Amino acid sequence: MPRLHFKLATGLAKLALPVLSPCISQLHMHKLVRYAEIGTSLLQGKGAGSGWDMSGELRAAASCIRRNDPVLLDVGANYGNWALGMLRAFPATRKIVLFEPQQDCVTRLNQLEFPRKIVIPCAVSDHSGAQRFYLNGRAGWMAASLYERNDSFFARQPKHCVTVSVTTLDSVLESEGIEFVDFAKFDIEGGELAAFQGAARSFSRGAIGALSLEFGSGNVNSRTFFRDFWDFLTGYGFDMFRVLPGGGTFRIAQYYEDLEYFRGVSNYIARAKLNRQGQTSQSN
Repeated sequence: MPRLHFKLATGLAKLALPVLSPCISQLHMHKLVRYAEIGTSLLQGKGAGSGWDMSGELRAAASCIRRNDPVLLDVGANYGNWALGMLRAFPATRKIVLFEPQQDCVTRLNQLEFPRKIVIPCAVSDHSGAQRFYLNGRAGWMAASLYERNDSFFARQPKHCVTVSVTTLDSVLESEGIEFVDFAKFDIEGGELAAFQGAARSFSRGAIGALSLEFGSGNVNSRTFFRDFWDFLTGYGFDMFRVLPGGGTFRIAQYYEDLEYFRGVSNYIARAKLNRQGQTSQSN
């Protein structure tokens, strides 16, 4: 019956659209329709992850953590606001690793009184070495990236580049002897896929229980698609969810093209399937 209703609605829409579209054009309502489209997208969590609902992002992350004393990664830590929120939720955190290449941010992170913290003053990618890093001139710019920002949100921002150290998650987890990560947060402005690829060994051995990533305008610059994330993460046995305003989540049951939503930022959670996560958790 639902399938029949869908076909009926689709048929009616195809009849109505050729009439409605010229009317909207004549009444100069395209801007109103566009705003309505943006609004309905925000209700679905699309473009709703621009930092104004940090408490919701923290709730979504916390819901994925099974232990009271988790190991956390903050990739793209900036000044440590996300890490601070997670430590309030999990005061017994056994270890938190903060990755951040901006020197002003690193100085602040080193001053924070986080228990059992490790500050890695590097960007994260699929290789180790040195690479250009793009800023707009402000210390601690939250949209700094390994990819030059030419998307519409930042194209007019004054920017310059510096050279920073780059590392991989595999090398850091192995050197620090970290066997299992309960949650890894990635906020690196289009560099997430390369960071995942630099953690292939860790994903293969089930070392990451859950993670969050951003998808949006930054991916225009890195030329990465949601399909890339879907294929990578589901290939390693993860379920994917979009974070909704307020911290709820919506499961992405299958890939479809309207997930390629580049306006603003959408937040996603990827969670290892329970049997895989349970087996891995026992190894730590």
